[in-house]
Amino acid sequence: MANEIPKVKPTEPYLTTLIVKVDRDNVDSKLITPAAKIIQQGGLVCFPTETVYGLGADVFQPNAINQIFKVKGRPDDNPLICHISDIEMLNKLAAHVSEDAHKLIKRFWPGALTIIFPRNEAVPNEVTAGLNTVGVRMPSHPIAYEFIKQCGTPIAAPSANLSTKPSPTIGRHCIDDLNGRIEMIIDGGSCDIGVESTVLMLGNDHPTILRPGGVTLEMLREVIPSTQVYKMSTNLSLEAKPPTPGMKYRHYAPSVDTIVITGDKRSEKLIELCHEYMKSGKKVGVVCWSLESLDCTLFMKVTGDKYKGMAHALFTDMRDLDGKVDIILIEGVQEIKEGLAVMNRAKKAAVKVIEAN
Repeated sequence: MANEIPKVKPTEPYLTTLIVKVDRDNVDSKLITPAAKIIQQGGLVCFPTETVYGLGADVFQPNAINQIFKVKGRPDDNPLICHISDIEMLNKLAAHVSEDAHKLIKRFWPGALTIIFPRNEAVPNEVTAGLNTVGVRMPSHPIAYEFIKQCGTPIAAPSANLSTKPSPTIGRHCIDDLNGRIEMIIDGGSCDIGVESTVLMLGNDHPTILRPGGVTLEMLREVIPSTQVYKMSTNLSLEAKPPTPGMKYRHYAPSVDTIVITGDKRSEKLIELCHEYMKSGKKVGVVCWSLESLDCTLFMKVTGDKYKGMAHALFTDMRDLDGKVDIILIEGVQEIKEGLAVMNRAKKAAVKVIEAN
């Protein structure tokens, strides 16, 4: 089970934040130029990716990296993922790129896959939490690409939220959390995937998913069939100093209690719990894919493919419900495809997981 995050108080708002809307389908490079200058001068910029919004700083400016931790209220033993726009940037970060890594890069970059590499000694300890590895990915989002390219340097970026809150998937989420705390927010609309990147560790017999995300286990096994998913509590030394975010601390949590319901009879249990809480006078919010409606305070119906739909909606719906209800009920999905990432995030957000069979 993930640890409770240490109480690190975020910085109070003190800046005038520049907020710029950019059309992802027609990226105006001139709108991105001020963001690149801010990064080069040691500032912080929030930017959209295909997964979630990131809070970026120049990898090679330790003072800027430290500011990320202060702004978010994030423990500094939680490493950051580095974002690049070309392979030349990877060579500045990774000491070695294996044959398996080359295969994965060819298939999944640009995209929602972070690969853990041996760290180039030029990468500051502040980025890696002092570890000898570094996580790197190349985003596919056109705004992220233009932003990183103009910066001319790899960008270290966790999700652009205050620590423990659900990750931001639209510009408004970033404004709610970070307005007045950072120099600039690029509002590029809604993120395509809605959960963070998959993090994959190589260097052993079986490539291992440390954090499920936008690239699924099934997709990875098409390239490397022996890929597996890390099971918590099987390597305590790894978990004490994890090479990726999302392994050590409780994440993604709204301020109200959240309950996840799984199992064959989850719909019936969802209806039962909703009725009980409503009868007791509580305001109930529901995130659900199998029911068309429910007698509750706020009902968030997920449409289309249940796995992709839940991934896209989970963080947005939790943020939309937070503060408007007393309790959030989430209908679980099977832990396959994007459902593996959905349940990873939902369980980390939950105070309780109920299996109804």
